[in-house]
Amino acid sequence: MRLGLVARAAIASAVLLAASACGGDDSKEPTSVAVHDESPSASPTPTDTPPQVPTTARNTSAGRIAFATYFVKASNYAYATNDATPITSVGSPGSSYGCSMCTELKTFLDGQKAKGLHLEPADLPVKRAFETAHIRHNVWVVDIESSAPKRADVDASGHAVKSYPAKDPYLIEVGVAWENGHYRLTGWKSGENK
Repeated sequence: MRLGLVARAAIASAVLLAASACGGDDSKEPTSVAVHDESPSASPTPTDTPPQVPTTARNTSAGRIAFATYFVKASNYAYATNDATPITSVGSPGSSYGCSMCTELKTFLDGQKAKGLHLEPADLPVKRAFETAHIRHNVWVVDIESSAPKRADVDASGHAVKSYPAKDPYLIEVGVAWENGHYRLTGWKSGENK
């Protein structure tokens, strides 16, 4: 099911709200930006440095899309290294829409690390990124169209413990808030096909 359609913006908002504890619905026409993932490595390694958070002086559609694109790279890094810091450091502390998923991700990755596992690093290319909803004051949903290669949770010796199938297309929905002059993450949903 593809949640990025304007007619389904309310559904997308409800799903994202349920997952990320943000609220409201003020849907508008989607804003779309063509995005080219300029990552120098098609297959990052767990020792790569974390991506840098984009900076901006004001809240714009292009800025929200750049932040959602950052999330995709930060998520890849987090799962490959079991380091949730690139995600938790931008999680929204907002009381009504704080990023509870950020805390859950850290707990999951701490568990993976304790088991000696990590997700194989892979490139999730950003094919297209667009806003689908303005769900409440200063909170938006940005959809990222991507593809995910077949990957596995691997142990220290590189032995696959659990495999995940390739998905193309692969949709990632990102909740983006503008708080005190910075973009913040309210939550996300990923893995849905169009």
